[in-house]
Amino acid sequence: MYTVQVGRQFLELYNRKTGRNLSALEFFEEEFFPVLFDSEDYLHLMQVHNSPFFQRISKKDQNPNIRDALIKKNKLLAKIEEYANGNDNLGGNIAVGFKAKEDIKSTSGQVSNILKGPSEEEVLYSWFGGALGAGFGGGYDFLFNNEKILWFIYQGWKYYRQYLDESPKAKGRQIETWNGLWITFGLEYRDDLEKAYRRTLEQASDYSGSQGGYIKLIRPEWSEQIFSLARHLGDDNLQELVYGYSYGQMNKTLGFLYLELNNVRRMPDIFEQLIQADSSLSRSEIKKLEEVYQAQFTLEKACALGGIGVKALQPKDLYKYTAGDVLQKKKASLKLEKEEKRLTFITYLTWIQAMLNNKETLQLAEEVADSLLTYEGREKRLRTRIKAVENLWEASNRQQFIDKLAAIIEDEPMVAETVNKAVNQLMSNKIPQDMYRLFLTLIKFKYHYYQSN
Repeated sequence: MYTVQVGRQFLELYNRKTGRNLSALEFFEEEFFPVLFDSEDYLHLMQVHNSPFFQRISKKDQNPNIRDALIKKNKLLAKIEEYANGNDNLGGNIAVGFKAKEDIKSTSGQVSNILKGPSEEEVLYSWFGGALGAGFGGGYDFLFNNEKILWFIYQGWKYYRQYLDESPKAKGRQIETWNGLWITFGLEYRDDLEKAYRRTLEQASDYSGSQGGYIKLIRPEWSEQIFSLARHLGDDNLQELVYGYSYGQMNKTLGFLYLELNNVRRMPDIFEQLIQADSSLSRSEIKKLEEVYQAQFTLEKACALGGIGVKALQPKDLYKYTAGDVLQKKKASLKLEKEEKRLTFITYLTWIQAMLNNKETLQLAEEVADSLLTYEGREKRLRTRIKAVENLWEASNRQQFIDKLAAIIEDEPMVAETVNKAVNQLMSNKIPQDMYRLFLTLIKFKYHYYQSN
């Protein structure tokens, strides 16, 4: 399983950074167990179903002179040795992320016909890899290949231990959720770990609930986490290979995918520019893009697009207002009188502009919207021109749109230059077919936005 590879990669990184040469067993004994499991059960950092750390100690194994945590650790190591000696089957109870021992259980997926199983070292690697998973909103965890992120997550383990020790009512066994919060809110301060911890704690108070009388950490929206990574990762880490999965009573996997963060990084800047240009918004209430953004897709559906980038971040309910959709016919316009609706509308503009990602096209959309307002404004009494503009949003393809624009030019030569420019762009395929509806929607949005101002 991939947890083995990540665990091996991490231990090599650890030895390289610390100048040590620990084996997997030595690291488990000296570094891993003391932080993650040497405590009361409810204060364990990590949960591995059916492992000795997850089970009660039988009466025959109890020893008043040995701490329960040590008894469980020794039992785990004994089970791993028993497997290595060929006396037991390998299962997810001793190797993190592996299938159940029995082939007919609900966690028996990913069965391989490779006869050679993992070694004792590799089984321990799976524990290190499992503890490095970062939880994202939507119920899935990601394992990163990026050593800077792996090291930062490892540095956060001791702070999760500190958080649990200092918070008597905090629920343990949420290492993946903690890791997700840690990289979302702490990564900005990776050169000052104490500050990263304080920042994560501040945010954790907003991402917590209760369960059985304990404070439970809650994952942020996955879109907020993606925006944060795009903002705070270095320029050389804006395409991240990750492995998505969920381990529990039922093991699920999203497989390998890329986080395409380069264009995502531009979105907060676009949002900020649009906000600053809108004088109707109260400055004191304005928040960052990630704080107001709502994505249309669940994390699982976003990953089904082949990776997570700008496309996967399509804003919630945008489809209700998208122009050029023959199935939906004419779309309503978003009311912009209320500030909340106006902010939502600006997130729509932000995403569309990031998708089009072409200054010339964006400028053209603004010019066409302005020309349509001029065209409409030169009609004094009737609503004929208003209806002609509204009919544009029903054009399901480029040819229909061009025909409707030609009628407007014929009716009002004053707007011919700008509108002809749009026609030429469409006819020359400078605006690809798959971007046509976004271009039309941007014109529609800009038209209504200018109209509201």
